[in-house]
Amino acid sequence: MVELLIAHNGDQSNEFFDVFSSCADMAKELCLKHSVKWDCVTTPKLTSDEVCGKISNFQMLFIAAHGDNETIYNENDNEVVSLHTTNYDFANKGFYTVSCNSANKLAPELHRIGLSLFVGYDDEFWVQGDIEPFCECALAGLDSLLMGETVAVAKKKMED
Repeated sequence: MVELLIAHNGDQSNEFFDVFSSCADMAKELCLKHSVKWDCVTTPKLTSDEVCGKISNFQMLFIAAHGDNETIYNENDNEVVSLHTTNYDFANKGFYTVSCNSANKLAPELHRIGLSLFVGYDDEFWVQGDIEPFCECALAGLDSLLMGETVAVAKKKMED
C-alpha cells in the first residue's frame, strides 16, 4: 500500500493559495477514498528539513507550491526540494508535484539519485476561472496511482 506525504504552500497571502490548498485537500480526500495513510506538511513547517525528515516513512510525496526549473519553494521563497538540497531521501520514492517547470532540471536530478517516479510540469501552468476542474485534472494521475493502477494507466487518465 502506498503511503503519501502531502506538502503545500499554505500561505493565505499567496496568489495561488486557493489552488495549492485545494490540490492538497483533494490529495487528502483521495487518500481517504483509497484507504491510504497520509500526513501533511504545510506553512510554516514547509522546509527541506521537515519534508526530507518525514519522507522516509512514506512511499510518495505530493507537493503543491511554486517552482521553477531547479527548485520547489516554500512561502518564504526558501528551497524545499531543489538541485541544491540533499535529496537522497527520495531514492526509491515517488514524487508528484503541482509546481511550474519542475520536470525540466529537478526531475532528472531526482531520477539520478534514485527516484522511482516523477510526475510534474515542464512548463508554467495557468489557472483561470473555477479551480476545481484544474485540481481534478492535476490529480487524476495521483488518483490512479493510489488506486494501484500502473503508471501508463495513470498517464492516460491525466492526458484524458
